Amino acid sequence: MSNEEKLKNVEVEIKLHINQRLYEKGLITEEMYSEAKNYILTS
Repeated sequence: MSNEEKLKNVEVEIKLHINQRLYEKGLITEEMYSEAKNYILTS
């Protein structure tokens, strides 16, 4: 795995974590959480 791939994986993990925290704090709805998760994983 190249450094670029590792960096991309870290970026995805950070985005997923932020999305999870926003949902846990009630700042986004479950639908928004699911859509964002799908977008993060497919982009």
